[in-house]
Amino acid sequence: METIKGEVGFIKTRQVSTKRGMVTAYSIKLEDGPWISFGFKKPDFSKGDVVEFDVQGEYNDCKAHRIVSKDSGTGGAPAASSNRDRTIVRQNALGHATTIALALLPEKKPSSEVVAERVIKLAEKFEHWVMGDKEEE
Repeated sequence: METIKGEVGFIKTRQVSTKRGMVTAYSIKLEDGPWISFGFKKPDFSKGDVVEFDVQGEYNDCKAHRIVSKDSGTGGAPAASSNRDRTIVRQNALGHATTIALALLPEKKPSSEVVAERVIKLAEKFEHWVMGDKEEE
């Protein structure tokens, strides 16, 4: 038996004729890995989740699996993420950082370059926290 770990890139379904009639069979394609035959049980994970599979045979028949991380992490918890997710987080962080920076401006207004620099620095802190990244010193 072999263990294969990776991000789920695609879940394929197909109808198969059995003694019990037509049944749905599932196959999983990892982002940078092989296809895995998952059988007739509907997967309890989604595209983007990181999963570890115990497989066997020529067609990588799944004998067991463990979900390592879900794609929909919250509250700064590390999670598998896509560029699209990070872009959404960045846009949100930038909006909130702008609101905070504008509210904290002193009476003597600094130049727009200084404000922009402070907003971006604060937005990056928010982004790193939400995405579970380690902040660079």
